[in-house]
Amino acid sequence: MNAKKVIIIGDSNVGKTSLLFRYVYNQFDTNSMPTLGAGFKSKEISWIDKSQQTQTVKVQIWDTAGQEKFDALTKMYFKNTEAAIIVYDVTHDLSFEKAQKWVKDINETEATDHCHVLKFLVGNKSDLDDEKVVGFNKGAEYAKQIGASFHEVSAKDNVGIIELFEDIGRKLKIAEQNKR
Repeated sequence: MNAKKVIIIGDSNVGKTSLLFRYVYNQFDTNSMPTLGAGFKSKEISWIDKSQQTQTVKVQIWDTAGQEKFDALTKMYFKNTEAAIIVYDVTHDLSFEKAQKWVKDINETEATDHCHVLKFLVGNKSDLDDEKVVGFNKGAEYAKQIGASFHEVSAKDNVGIIELFEDIGRKLKIAEQNKR
């Protein structure tokens, strides 16, 4: 089984690396440093389907730099991507606005490479409810506009992480079956 390429993109400090480490290692590091360039982790996403059968899909999850100075480098990692996790911080409206730029970049890649990238819009840091400035409905409405799945998660508290990746696994499996 060939691994499917999944990228995590978003502004700096939205929690992309924390999201990845929470899913792959079930760990959260409060002192996580910004990613320089990109790196990836391999993992099998497993879930139980409607017929109670275990389904799996192998993925390479690429963690990309969010700082503007790495934009050109980050876009290089879009090649052959089958799914994109576009992350914003629910406590910073600017990160939500920047997420829209990342969506535009993915759309350009789709047009250039004649491919379809599954999109997953993710509002991270839902544990900071008192500081929230981007509401659930705003994220959900934008996700609907762009044809993306929407998830609000907390990498810190491990809320919604498994559900996010199971959704990615299911949709990658469906996309693979539709190609046949």
